[in-house]
Amino acid sequence: MMTRVHAAALVAILVVLGGGVVAAVRLDGSPPATSAAPPVPVETTHVVSIPADRSTEVQIDDRWSIRVPAGGAGPAPATLAIEPVGGERVRPAGGTSLSAARLVLSSGQPTAPWTFVYHLDTPLPPDRLLYLLDDAGDGSAYGAPAVDATVHEVTPARVHLAALSPDRRTATVTVDHLSFKQWLTDAIGDLTHDIGAVFDQRTDAPTCSGPRPVWLTDAIYVDDQNAPMRVCTGHDPQQATVATVKVADNRGGALLFASPVRPTWTYQSVLGDGVPGWLDELRTAALGKLGIPASLADRTWLVAPGQQVHVGFAQAALAPSANPTVLRSRYTPETMAFGLIDTLLSRQLGHASPTWEYEALAYCTQGAAADAADGSPSVRTALVVAAKLAKCAVENVRPILDQLRAAMPASAWERLSPAIMRTADVAKGALGRLLLIAEATYIVTDIATTIALDPDALKINLFVTGPGSAPTGLTAQRKNFSGSLIVVLGWKPPRSGPVTGYQVTTSGTIASGTRTVPTPTLNDPDNYCSPTITYSVRAIGTGGTLSPAATVTINDPVDCTPAVVLDAARRNADGSVTVTADCQSAGRSPDATSPIVLLVGSTVVDPGTQQCHHAATGHDVHTITVARAPAGAVAARTTSPTGTKTSNALPIGPP
Repeated sequence: MMTRVHAAALVAILVVLGGGVVAAVRLDGSPPATSAAPPVPVETTHVVSIPADRSTEVQIDDRWSIRVPAGGAGPAPATLAIEPVGGERVRPAGGTSLSAARLVLSSGQPTAPWTFVYHLDTPLPPDRLLYLLDDAGDGSAYGAPAVDATVHEVTPARVHLAALSPDRRTATVTVDHLSFKQWLTDAIGDLTHDIGAVFDQRTDAPTCSGPRPVWLTDAIYVDDQNAPMRVCTGHDPQQATVATVKVADNRGGALLFASPVRPTWTYQSVLGDGVPGWLDELRTAALGKLGIPASLADRTWLVAPGQQVHVGFAQAALAPSANPTVLRSRYTPETMAFGLIDTLLSRQLGHASPTWEYEALAYCTQGAAADAADGSPSVRTALVVAAKLAKCAVENVRPILDQLRAAMPASAWERLSPAIMRTADVAKGALGRLLLIAEATYIVTDIATTIALDPDALKINLFVTGPGSAPTGLTAQRKNFSGSLIVVLGWKPPRSGPVTGYQVTTSGTIASGTRTVPTPTLNDPDNYCSPTITYSVRAIGTGGTLSPAATVTINDPVDCTPAVVLDAARRNADGSVTVTADCQSAGRSPDATSPIVLLVGSTVVDPGTQQCHHAATGHDVHTITVARAPAGAVAARTTSPTGTKTSNALPIGPP
């Protein structure tokens, strides 16, 4: 292969007519140019002169030629090096190459447009198109030997529909630069059939570890080999109480799969475990262009054909009140197009390429298209959208790669860039026929096939055992039962069952916690004196499922601090002081004790060695002796969660 000095061009002509190859004969009958270069032998590098003062026709062989206008190679004479390439070595997916060549102009690029001409033996049939594939590179992206090679630079590509002579026997395309050029023709029916057939592909159902957890009583979905989703349900092998739902896309378009609640964990086969943050951000950006807000991206998945998504749900994630919880899927023209591109590219690469595909989708999608009225996108619409996406991706390969590199950590780019560059390069060959559709969308107007979708086949209904509604009529009141001070709770069972018991969660100043009771009532002996108490009650269903909560809060005024009356205070002969205190607890003090603190002025002389107890008579009398106390009046102070009280002040009498 010759050295690339200035501008390289590969010119190849592909023709498929009636299932065969057109014979190589020149048919235009036009007079010779002022200067003509002889045909170039196949597989032989040749150099021809390009004069500056007159037009020149470079006759590559007896089928095609290049018309160079006077001065088209610059103000001075130049040379054009021609390196033919065997057709089978330069063949994009879906095309048949007849001849190819790389061209190098000694003066650089043309200074005036050159005309590429292709001659047909017979008129081009109305149901066929002739076009020129235009790649700024050297054509290696289209050859099988380059598939596993390292790609150092990816060049943009596009296609030009050829202008046909009135008799449809001569095709021309005008270009202003030399690059990879390849003539192709395609039968419209074959093109649309071959690409449209991708949407009919099928895949195997996923496999789940069974059975489902007991709390997930049922999962209803269409279980058929032709359903758009292949589904299974079971349990997480690592956590048997966690339910697992696995979905495989069973169509040629990508599936948008969504959950109304955030799963406990997720797994997507194309991404694997441990998805890095930058890749998840790329996925989120791509979903955003499909109309999925970032707030829903962690429970929405774009599943390409044959790929799977797995989601795990803990019991608490699926409320019985929502029975059934419905997991929904849908196809849009964009997702169908994405699936087609993914399939065509994966066939060439031998594997999926989510990193490049997410970035290309985010860069090239302007906004989500509306679903078809019946939820079934047509093949026609999907092909048009796919063609536009492919056209954008290969024409804007450099900015897409630049944005992708900016979005990735340097270490990730260094590690993954060889595969990403190869993907972008191979995409040009894999998506070549879609580029043609992008230039002539009228070729799909006769396709009206709609992807047949049963609406129920796009849903998974999950049913949870247990009550679907909260208990009703929940009340809570403070009660004094002959001196026993408690809070009494009562409620009614939920309207739906079955119910095996109730879970009561208490949040109080004195005591908090959760307990289980068998009947719809509870006496709380701990929180009578809590100024504010909140109770939440849930019904327990079969398998331990919980209903939504009924909640009540009480914060009515309550006085739980016993009053103390000092009856006597005298100083003893040894200097100690004895105090008689009457705790008057009837009707308001709790069963819990309250310390009696003695003070003389602001000085604590007894920190609470004795405590007030509830007494049936209402009087709990205490005699308290303190070793030392200053002169003055003594008082008693009692406390409880509801406040502090100070008794009468009594002067300390003589012995």
